[in-house]
Amino acid sequence: SWITYQFVHGSFVHLFVNCVLIFFLIAYLERIVSQEWILTVYLASGFAGGIFYLYFDQFEGLHLVGASASASGLLSFLMLYRPERTIPWFYALGPIKPFYGKIYLPVFFILPIFLVSDFVSLLWSNDGVITNIAVSSHVGGALMGLVMALVSHSVFFRSKTSTHSVLSDNDGLHELT
Repeated sequence: SWITYQFVHGSFVHLFVNCVLIFFLIAYLERIVSQEWILTVYLASGFAGGIFYLYFDQFEGLHLVGASASASGLLSFLMLYRPERTIPWFYALGPIKPFYGKIYLPVFFILPIFLVSDFVSLLWSNDGVITNIAVSSHVGGALMGLVMALVSHSVFFRSKTSTHSVLSDNDGLHELT
């Protein structure tokens, strides 16, 4: 189904890579949003990835499995929610110390680096599938993550133009300042 495919993977390597990526994204996101928002973004991004896949895969030649659409959604949510933050990313170009390590990149650089090939492949391929990877689902998940970040900003960061005051004179909080 459009939800359960997110929890089924094609191989151990596929499962491992998705788990590591999602682990680091959730570990970072837990510091800035609630677990409910993380779960909502995860499931909605996976659902949107399934919709995009169904729309673009007109030949029905590949079964959709994996949590990559959900990971793309979490990543794009983070990119728009906290674009000014830097987060650590690990790289491995070889087994010798100068060729692997940790670098800190601004969040708004990560999504284009991570998804540029998916967007190009989606534009290049008429079915949204390149070498057995459903790039259309990655793009759908990323777009849903962006939408969810916009929704969360509108819900949590509304301007305070109402007539009521958040702090009153008799609540005891003014003594803390």
